[in-house]
Amino acid sequence: MESKPGIVWICVILLTFIATGCMPSSSPSKSVQPPAGTKSQDIMPEWTEQQTKYTPVFDKYPPGPIPVPTLPVSPVPKPTPKPKGERHETNKPSLPVQKQSDKAGKRSGKQSAQQKKLSLGELRRKYAETFILSGPSRQKNIALTFDDGPDRHFTVQVLDILKKYRVHATFYLVGNKAKANPDIVKRIVKEGHTVGNHSYSHPLLTKMSLRQFQQQVESAEQILLNLTGYLPKCFRPPYGAINEEQLVWAASKNYLVTNWDIDSLDWKGLSSEQVLTNIWSHRHPGAIVLQHCGAGNANHDLSGSVKALPQLIEKLAAEGYRFVTIPELLNIPSSR
Repeated sequence: MESKPGIVWICVILLTFIATGCMPSSSPSKSVQPPAGTKSQDIMPEWTEQQTKYTPVFDKYPPGPIPVPTLPVSPVPKPTPKPKGERHETNKPSLPVQKQSDKAGKRSGKQSAQQKKLSLGELRRKYAETFILSGPSRQKNIALTFDDGPDRHFTVQVLDILKKYRVHATFYLVGNKAKANPDIVKRIVKEGHTVGNHSYSHPLLTKMSLRQFQQQVESAEQILLNLTGYLPKCFRPPYGAINEEQLVWAASKNYLVTNWDIDSLDWKGLSSEQVLTNIWSHRHPGAIVLQHCGAGNANHDLSGSVKALPQLIEKLAAEGYRFVTIPELLNIPSSR
């Protein structure tokens, strides 16, 4: 039987082992066997029941590196080298394109200028208030007009006939001829006729520059002003020819361009019968009749026109026509 101190030490040693957990179990632990039919990997701890089960992508790492697909890549074009000194400007055509555009613009400008050249008929339609061929047809009025005077042969004969029948007409006078025959110009005015401007020397005005055209008109009007006392309102271009630029200028100076719609063609040296027929067959209320009272040269014979004039006046008067000047026909002043 052991002594009490020995028992005490034994108790101390046992308590120490129990406190430190180093006390060996009295018998070996037995492994827990899963229920029949259950795999061991299916037994999960209770704390994992609320967690999402992780499913690996690969059961094992693939051998070697993961292959990367190769995409086709288009080759990048090399920039075209620019000449030295040339600057790159965005959205601006290069110099050759600009030159080509300039040439095209010049060609287009020339074509436009040609297209803008209007015929006399087109000018009359475009400038109907400035370019006149006839008067209103409401009344049975007719205007006799005489171009290319004055001279001392045919103009004097025409004045004598008009005076006899008490008919007033319009005389489109050439400046240099008026200057050479001032007394005839004064007689025209004194006997109640109207004077119109027919240029200074009777050129084809459409072959002249605008400045030359202006000189022709202004030189004649100054002479006529000195002889008649007024600046004529009516202007008739020689041969009836005028272009748009000239017409616009004349209108800006308050001229009225007055041509005709019945041509006697007496300048061809026609007989009195032919002259009379040319006028009579085209007569109508508001007509403007063209005849001549001055020869353009020594070969022009206007005797047929002079001889036809009395017959023309008598026939028209018998049909009820009233002879008026251009200002009376158009209801405009004689002067500007």
